Amino acid sequence: MKRTEMDYQNKGPIFLIAEEHDMFRTRLCDLVATHFPNSHVIEANSGSRALVKALVYHPDVILMELALPGMGGLETTRLIKKILAESHVVIMTMTEDPLYDTAAVSVGANSYIVKNRIGADLVPILTDLLAA
Repeated sequence: MKRTEMDYQNKGPIFLIAEEHDMFRTRLCDLVATHFPNSHVIEANSGSRALVKALVYHPDVILMELALPGMGGLETTRLIKKILAESHVVIMTMTEDPLYDTAAVSVGANSYIVKNRIGADLVPILTDLLAA
């Protein structure tokens, strides 16, 4: 099954991964599929595509790159959370800066993660969000 196809018989969580870089997005998709085998993974490589896919698929969890092309991750998150308040958003960035964490929370993100910590921190964050 392609990552973008939906199997409505399977009731696993839906993840939207909004990441500009193909290679990193593929690694995230693989990580999610490995740790959440019944999940559906949808991909987007820009803020506008992430917004459209979120409105179509109503993901349970969105992994949102901060620096997406066009509409950035913070603005995309703000718009998604206005409509889909129940979707959990994890903002991802390369920069460890408390200002980004504060900005992420201010637009409705549930969590913030620095990309170099994804291997250690992402699965526990996702597990907690899905249990909420």
